[in-house]
Amino acid sequence: MFLISIFLLTTTSGGVNSFFSLYLNRIGATEGEIGFSWARAALSELPVMIFSAAIGRRIGAEGLLVTAFLVFILRWLLYSVIDAPIWALLVQLLHGLSFAAFLVGGVTFVSERTPQGLSATAQAIYSTVAFGLASIAGSMIGGYLYDTVGVQDLFRALSLLGLAGLVIFLVAGKRKLIFVGDER
Repeated sequence: MFLISIFLLTTTSGGVNSFFSLYLNRIGATEGEIGFSWARAALSELPVMIFSAAIGRRIGAEGLLVTAFLVFILRWLLYSVIDAPIWALLVQLLHGLSFAAFLVGGVTFVSERTPQGLSATAQAIYSTVAFGLASIAGSMIGGYLYDTVGVQDLFRALSLLGLAGLVIFLVAGKRKLIFVGDER
């Protein structure tokens, strides 16, 4: 259930990453602003990464993941209504919280639930799903939606997909079905 929820969330990210520059161009961003948006996103991860241990101790891996889900969903919804580059560039600052919380929370979550001796295998499976399979699916789904319904509805659809992932994550967590072998 955990991998399904993560697949859904990172599929949304793959879809956005593949078409975000086109979106910015469509709403009138210059080439410099488009490049700056990617640099801004990367730099926005630093504070979350620096303070991730303290944040993780306070809210745990589950809290980091829920935060990531919520911020990703909020970002996609905001992009779906923004039609001026300045606002998109401001919202891009939320990338740090969404992606860094996801990365730290996901790796920690898997680590905490993996039997001894299987850590590398579990992390490899997690990474393959989150950064491989979901990126491919996100690009394919994103391309189809971009061509058929447009960029605003692409972001709305990805918001709903992220919300579905969050619901699965929360429901599975309450039912203790988060990870195979989790005996809590």
